[in-house]
Parts: sequence; C-alpha cells; structure tokens
Amino acid sequence: MVLKNFTKLSGLVSSKHSKNSLWNVYELLVPPAFLLLISPLCIEHLGDEEFGVWMLLYSFIGLFGALNFGLSDTAVKFIAAKYHGEADVSTINFLTTIITVFAALAVLLATFFYFFSSYLVNDVFEFQPIFVARAELLLQIGGGWVGLKLFENGLSSILKGAQRFDVSGRISLIENITVLIFALIAQ
Repeated sequence: MVLKNFTKLSGLVSSKHSKNSLWNVYELLVPPAFLLLISPLCIEHLGDEEFGVWMLLYSFIGLFGALNFGLSDTAVKFIAAKYHGEADVSTINFLTTIITVFAALAVLLATFFYFFSSYLVNDVFEFQPIFVARAELLLQIGGGWVGLKLFENGLSSILKGAQRFDVSGRISLIENITVLIFALIAQ
C-alpha cells in the first residue's frame, strides 16, 4: 500500500501540473526576490533620492498593472475551456481581441508616460530641479515597461489557459531581463 502511494506521488511530481505549479511559483517569487537583491546595489549606485525615483517607477508599474480590467483572468478561463476542444472561430476572434486590447493598452500607457512625464515630474510630484531630467527619463522608460508588462500579461494569460505555464514563465523571465537592461542603461 505504501509503495503504491509512493508511486502515485512520484508520478505527480514529474507531471505537467507540477511543472506548471513550479513556473507559477517562479513568476510569483522571483521578481520580488530579484528586486530585494538588487536594491542595495541600486541605492549605492543611485543614492537615496534617485533610488526613490526608481521606486516611484515600480509603484506606477504596480498601479497600472491593474489596468488589464480582469482581461487576463477572462482569457485564462476562456482558453482553458476551449483548450480540449477544437479551436473555432469564436476562439480565434477572442484571441485576436485580447491581443489587440492588450497591445492598445500598452501603446496608450507608453505614450501617456512619454508625453506626460514632464508634467508628472514638475507639477504632480514636484521633484527638486537636480532630479527632474532623470525622473522624466525613468518615467518614460517606465511607461514602456508598463506597456510591455501589460502586453506580456495578455500573452501570458493565453499561454496559461493553454496549460503552457513553462512558456509563460520563460517569457516573463525574458521580460524581466529586458527591463533590467533598460533600467541599468537609464542609470
């Protein structure tokens, strides 16, 4: 009996569901852990004030990340329901719509941050003059980052609905590395 249960358990560990769960854990834990690891380096390199600007950027990303209006969850549910059946016209139309909406949101937010970064820095947050140029640049880069993150969320939700958490996790990893490269360039 014990051997039979152990065999079931070992089969579960190597199953697709376990791998999907591990990728979900990765997507949940790695970005915050990464942020904690690089924060001391960024504080040392940037200084307290400019690091505060960078954290403001992260706050915007979290705030505007909610702008998917539940579309990610809807996409996962819809795709998962259709996953085991044939892909019909409604599925293709849904996929096209989701990608289009997320792309439009991404472009809209990136454009907003690009054109309104000066207003946000000077009139809303009232940065000291010494930090204005850097803050504007970081908000412009951050706008692109928010847009990229929204688009990645849309694509990720489709992949998760199709039970491809591994591909979704890899895309998230690439996106996080890309953002890090841009953040380092901006510094």
